[in-house]
Amino acid sequence: MTEDEAPSRREQPADEREEVIEPSHPSAAVPRVIEAAIQASVLHSGPLPPPEMLAQYEKILPGLADRIMAEAERQTAHRQAAEMTVIRNDARQSMVGMAAGVVTVLAALAVAAVFVLQGQPWFGIVALLAPITTLAGVFVHGNYSRRKERASRLEETLNPAVDADEPPREQPSGPQLPRE
Repeated sequence: MTEDEAPSRREQPADEREEVIEPSHPSAAVPRVIEAAIQASVLHSGPLPPPEMLAQYEKILPGLADRIMAEAERQTAHRQAAEMTVIRNDARQSMVGMAAGVVTVLAALAVAAVFVLQGQPWFGIVALLAPITTLAGVFVHGNYSRRKERASRLEETLNPAVDADEPPREQPSGPQLPRE
């Protein structure tokens, strides 16, 4: 572009000042002070505090770190013993339940055989099917209860509650457990 073709621009001399528009509201001209506060918090979960905090406890009261470690070890041993008791009782209960189921089915089979031998096959069928369907229902209900309990334990593991008085947290984004 040549000088003739260039759009005309109004250039201001360096010593000429632009007009300043005063604000319409008096408080708009007052400078504002903006304050900010930064807060950091530490959240820890588990039987032992982080190593840095454990070292601070030791500085405050010598021997406190050892006491905290010993308490964590006792708590872990107690939890493991309680879990073993629950596992043993569940296994024992399962064996007793299976034995009771076998006895029930054998008794139902004997009663059904007696009815059939007496010439009443319909009573025999009912005497055989009633306990078998009842046992099947107990089996299905037991499996459903165990599955539901495992899902709730997994949910508690994935979303532990920090405080019982705290309102429930929003559901995290990501994969969720299926609702039964």
